[in-house]
Amino acid sequence: MAREPIVDTRVTGARRAADERIARNERTSQARLNTLLRLPPAERLTHLDDEDLRPEHRTILRRSLGRHLPRSRWHLPRFQLRRGRAHRLAARVMTSLLTFEISVPSLLLLGWAVMAWHNTTHWMELTRKVPFNAQGADGVVEAYTTGPGKTVVRYGWDSIPRTLLPLQDGTLVTVTLPADGLRPLR
Repeated sequence: MAREPIVDTRVTGARRAADERIARNERTSQARLNTLLRLPPAERLTHLDDEDLRPEHRTILRRSLGRHLPRSRWHLPRFQLRRGRAHRLAARVMTSLLTFEISVPSLLLLGWAVMAWHNTTHWMELTRKVPFNAQGADGVVEAYTTGPGKTVVRYGWDSIPRTLLPLQDGTLVTVTLPADGLRPLR
């Protein structure tokens, strides 16, 4: 079945009409671009999104303004490190700085925590009788004994357990306790 010549004529006519419209649009856009390129840069700037221009002509108009823009006064030196070397160098510097900035405060915090724990009082319980001597305000030394089950507060930086025990007259006496006679209070 062959095509009818009427259909072929219509299709061919429509193609020609479309091609003519495209060519007319191209000529109109080119003429508008030539007109705009003759304008001063400030006026060209207002026509960057002109609807009469085709996309490729808008690009040409934008690029024509580039040489009128101020250039940067900062120039990089001619001898630059390669991007890979500069990146590795910057990464090393940042790693060392971060390591220093994280590790030093962490170590200081850890040291502070250990000192705070050692200086904190610990509640202990005596497991056996502990004899001790106490010297009163008048200089008289008296022998005392504290029994098992007595709750004492252990304090001090060194490993020697000590506590303050109240005497019958109300004075407080620092007593050194045996480590084997203490257990943590539960």
